[in-house]
Amino acid sequence: MKILGIRFQNLNSLKGVHEIRFDQSPFAESGLFAITGATGAGKTTILDAITVALYGKVHRHDRDAFEIMTRHTSECYSEVEFEVKNKAYRAKWWLRRSRGKVEGKLQDVKMELSEVQTNEILESKLTETKSRIIEITGLDYSQFLRSVMLSQGDFTRFLKASESERSELLEKITDTGIYSEISVWAFEKAKTEKKELENLRVKLNDVILLTTEEETHYQDQLRELHQQEKALRQIKYTIDTQVNWLQNLQKLALQKQEVTNHLAEQQALSISQQPQFQRLQQHQQALVYKPALAQLETTQNYYKNIAQTLASLNQQLPALQTEAREAANQLNQAEENAKVAAGNLQQAQPILEKVIRLDANIKHQREAYEHALTAHNKLNTEVNTATEQTAKKQTDLNKLNGQILDLQHWLGEHEGEACLERELDNFRHFIQDLKAVYQDIGKKELEKANLEKQNQTEEKNLDVIQENITRYQRTVTATETDRQNLHAQLKQILAGKTLEELEATASSLPTLISLCEQQAQLAEQFTQLQTREVELTKLIAQNSQNLENARAEHLLFQKQQAEAEAHLKDLQALVELEIRIQKYEKDRELLKSGEACPLCGSDQHPFVQHQYQTRLTEAEEKRNAYQQYVTDFTAQVNRQVTQITTLETRMAADTEQVKNLKTETANILQKFEQHNNQLPKPLDISNLILIRRVCQNKQQEYEKCRRTIGQIRELENQLKTLEQKIVQNREAAFRAENELGQVAEKIKGTQSLIRRIADELIDLREQEKHFTADASSFLSEFNLTFDFNQREYLEKELTARAAAYSKNNNLLRDLQLTQKQTETDLQKTLEILSEKKNTLVAQQKELEHQLTTLQNLETERKALFGDKQPTAERERLQQEANQQTELVNTWRVTLNQKQEALNLNQKQQAERQQEGERLQAEFDQLTRNLTAQIQAKGISSVEALVELFLSEEEAQQIATRQQQLENSLASATQLLQHTEINLQKEIARALTTENEETLTTQTLQIESEINLHNRDIGRLEELLKKDTELKARHQELARQIEVQQKEYLRWDKLANLIGSADGKKFSKFAQGLTLARLVMLANRHLLKINQRYKILKSPEQDLELQIIDTYQADAVRPMTTLSGGESFLVSLALALGLSDLAGRQAQIGSLFIDEGFGTLDAETLDTAISSLENLQASGKMIGIISHVEALKERISTQIQVIKMTGGTSKLQIVGHATDAYN
Repeated sequence: MKILGIRFQNLNSLKGVHEIRFDQSPFAESGLFAITGATGAGKTTILDAITVALYGKVHRHDRDAFEIMTRHTSECYSEVEFEVKNKAYRAKWWLRRSRGKVEGKLQDVKMELSEVQTNEILESKLTETKSRIIEITGLDYSQFLRSVMLSQGDFTRFLKASESERSELLEKITDTGIYSEISVWAFEKAKTEKKELENLRVKLNDVILLTTEEETHYQDQLRELHQQEKALRQIKYTIDTQVNWLQNLQKLALQKQEVTNHLAEQQALSISQQPQFQRLQQHQQALVYKPALAQLETTQNYYKNIAQTLASLNQQLPALQTEAREAANQLNQAEENAKVAAGNLQQAQPILEKVIRLDANIKHQREAYEHALTAHNKLNTEVNTATEQTAKKQTDLNKLNGQILDLQHWLGEHEGEACLERELDNFRHFIQDLKAVYQDIGKKELEKANLEKQNQTEEKNLDVIQENITRYQRTVTATETDRQNLHAQLKQILAGKTLEELEATASSLPTLISLCEQQAQLAEQFTQLQTREVELTKLIAQNSQNLENARAEHLLFQKQQAEAEAHLKDLQALVELEIRIQKYEKDRELLKSGEACPLCGSDQHPFVQHQYQTRLTEAEEKRNAYQQYVTDFTAQVNRQVTQITTLETRMAADTEQVKNLKTETANILQKFEQHNNQLPKPLDISNLILIRRVCQNKQQEYEKCRRTIGQIRELENQLKTLEQKIVQNREAAFRAENELGQVAEKIKGTQSLIRRIADELIDLREQEKHFTADASSFLSEFNLTFDFNQREYLEKELTARAAAYSKNNNLLRDLQLTQKQTETDLQKTLEILSEKKNTLVAQQKELEHQLTTLQNLETERKALFGDKQPTAERERLQQEANQQTELVNTWRVTLNQKQEALNLNQKQQAERQQEGERLQAEFDQLTRNLTAQIQAKGISSVEALVELFLSEEEAQQIATRQQQLENSLASATQLLQHTEINLQKEIARALTTENEETLTTQTLQIESEINLHNRDIGRLEELLKKDTELKARHQELARQIEVQQKEYLRWDKLANLIGSADGKKFSKFAQGLTLARLVMLANRHLLKINQRYKILKSPEQDLELQIIDTYQADAVRPMTTLSGGESFLVSLALALGLSDLAGRQAQIGSLFIDEGFGTLDAETLDTAISSLENLQASGKMIGIISHVEALKERISTQIQVIKMTGGTSKLQIVGHATDAYN
């Protein structure tokens, strides 16, 4: 890679556009050039331009690239043309502020890469451009710095450094810090994995599991408790059954009394209702005559209606005759009025036509006059307005003349401020420069104060770290003492025994405890089985008696069920009869009076003339109510069958259970004897209390042994914790010692930064003085004194002066233009005013003529027709004629209607008279027939028959009440019998002789025992559940330890090879290899520079170099024996070697040296320059950056960086015809 040229704008102090072409004269001929200039002039900015264009980073400090833009500029850029494998590329980096303003916000950085020959853009995105440049050059940013920017000054320090500093310097030079990081990381990783393994082992030791004997013991206890709890619940069930039996007896006795009282009430009520029931019977007997009675009433009603209609028609006849005569008279009068109205309309027609023509002429004349009057008024208003405008414009013109004279006078007095607006930007730049300098001074002073504060803090940290080291050491000593005390305490608890002996004793006890508890369980089961056998025997005898009672009751209910079903069939037949009567309803509609019925042959049809009232709904309700009663009775019979079957099944089951209980009792006795043979002392199955006391004693002995074992394990865990604490404090002390060294090194670096900032503050103070002098000189021209604290006031004052001058100057120009325009407008207004006055006189004469014509027409019209409207008068006469004609037609229609109504009335009277006579004869015949029928049944008259009938609602209520009483009596009688039977059955059960209170007390005692058993069951289940979880936890931890053991061994092996706490183990190894390679490459360059010396890597020390003097028989001597010039040559050779090493396969054609010449004497400098000239002869272009004057004499081609006023610099290329600065 070779740099061909640089072009940049506004970078640091190099303001403006600058270009350097290394492929043109004089650089193309020389190949060796110097970049010279005073300190701070901007020499290093040239290197910054190269790195920022290629990699977007600033050379040496890697600081923020945004800071490279020159102050008070809105954009900057840098272009570098470089050549790789005979192909030229152009890399560009640029930065802008928004809207192109100096105070605008910085925009995003942009980069692009293109080919020089074709101008084709290869990449234009930031990340892709950097990656493509690295791909083309084969160098990343750090490799470029070590390859192109030679660091022989670092190697000079490396040769003179002590052994402890050499590794750090070489790591910085060769960028091999990654090996230290890998070494530390491998060490820390192995340490972390070991700690994780130890944590898992501690967790595993903390998991304490139950032994097999303990687990078996607890499970047996749990089974025993479950069996005891089950037995207690069985006893509780028996007592609850007895309590329910007592409560049921009381309930049945109370129910019997209530049913007896209810039956007596219903019987009394039935007696009191007998008169109503007799009335209902008479009503039902009279219902057979209801159709004939209904026909009689219908005939009578028809006759009454006809009589009323006939009387009404007779009453209407005189009025109808009068209305007909009145209508004839009105018709004659209307015809006379219609003839008069038609004559009036024909007589007025000629006058109306003439008046209409006069009205049209008057309207036209009035419109013409109003139009002329409007035009005259408008013109008169315009004349008045023009007169006022003329006076106003004359006044405005006089006012303008006065203002123009005033402004001309003011501008003459302030003529010196005419150029102030153009010069104001210069003053603002002075203020911005000063403000930037003051901000920089403030930042630097704040940075210096922070660094000094940081330095003080770090010095305090140094003391704190030293105190921590002492504290860690004291903690280790105290912990050692605690560990010895715990050892003594453990020895006292063991009392000459070992932990294994105690655990053996503890493991044997659960077996004995389990056997004792099993015996207690068997003894308790034995007692429960005997008690249960006695209870079942009594229960079998009781169920046998209950079965006999149930069978007898079942036979009685079967008989009652048959009777109820027979009554239900009768009710169903009544419903079917009503349905058949209702079914012939449509056939009855076809019957005609006087014709025989095809079904019965009768010619009388009462159900046709009088609708039959069906009783189907009543019959269905009775049938449905009794149907429900039969259904309930049947369900009761079925329940009795179920009860009998249940009792038979229960007796068989109880008998079988007694047999099984005897077998189980024999088995328990056999098992108890077998367990007794395994115990040291046999137990009595009938003495349950003694058995439980033996179990309790063994359990207490076992718990005491377990507590002792737990104390021993707790002490062992405490000892392990103390040992870990000792290790942790020792490691903490070691880390604190390392931190102590780091803090001391950090204090040294902070103090160096403080000194550098102090030098920068001196330069900033000089810039402050320069900018202040420029601002004071500018303000003196306007009789103002510069004060930075008054900068806002001064700027406002200058701005106000400039604005005032510009405003008045512009105002003068505007007023002069307005003056000319006003004079022109005034002249035009006077001309228009004269023209309009002449027009106004002519319009006045025409207006008077039109008014006279209008008045003559109006006089003629008024004399002919007055104020009446002809159109309205014509419409009125026409409307009057039309109304009379319509009235004639109306009365003619009315006369016809009245005559028709009179004829209809007379016809209806004749028809109604005939119908009334027929109905009277029919009514008399029906009355005679019905009277004969009812007298045969003992009813004296039709009126007496009517008295027997009840209303349908009342009859229904009495019938319902009667049915309800009958049902209630039957139900109460049946319920009383049923209750009596149930009461006797319950009394026969005789479940207990105890009272309810005694049984309730026993239930509470048993429930208390059940709760105690449930509590113990819950405790044991929780204990076993927790042990199951701990077993799973134990297995998981064991698996994790196995996995972690493999992981730790893998990382421990790597840490043993390359790991160390400070990273030096692997770093020194890698640096040794790097240094060997570097020495080989450096010797190649040293051979070209000076053939006398060769560099040798010391075989005894990894990072020590020696020199071979070929002029002294290849004598090997230390580097410290070299002179200053010889050391420089060796350092330069090493830097060139590093350039080859960093560049790898890249061919480096451009080199820059930015240090090392300031300390050389004249002879050594001469030697160095000669060596560089020899080096550039190999085709490399070499640039030397320095302020040493001797370089200017030895190197003819130079880039001179010259300081200018205002903190900027320019470039001048010596040996070239033109400046590079434009």
